[in-house]
Amino acid sequence: MKKKSLLFTLLVSFLSPLIVFAAPTFAHYVNNVTAPLINGVLVILYSLCLLIFLWGMAKFILSSSEEAERAKGKKLMLWGLIALFIMTSFFFLVYILSFYFFGVDSPIYLPQ
Repeated sequence: MKKKSLLFTLLVSFLSPLIVFAAPTFAHYVNNVTAPLINGVLVILYSLCLLIFLWGMAKFILSSSEEAERAKGKKLMLWGLIALFIMTSFFFLVYILSFYFFGVDSPIYLPQ
């Protein structure tokens, strides 16, 4: 137990300056930690919407003889397009508002 306690104490004492001086402000923390996580989620959501649209298109094309399956494919394509449109609209709305009201060039974290 003493070894674990000593190891933990040494680890904390050596890493605490790195943690304290790594993020001097809250904005720095937001830009370097949360923004990449949000971007990852956005990429996954865009990919999922595109996958739904493409799955509906494949279902529509491959089941051209069955009317019920074609209707399901049309429905999937429609919902995929609606989701892509809404996500893109929100992205541009956030971009316009952040640029004109806050002077931020890009609200989305773009790695250099």
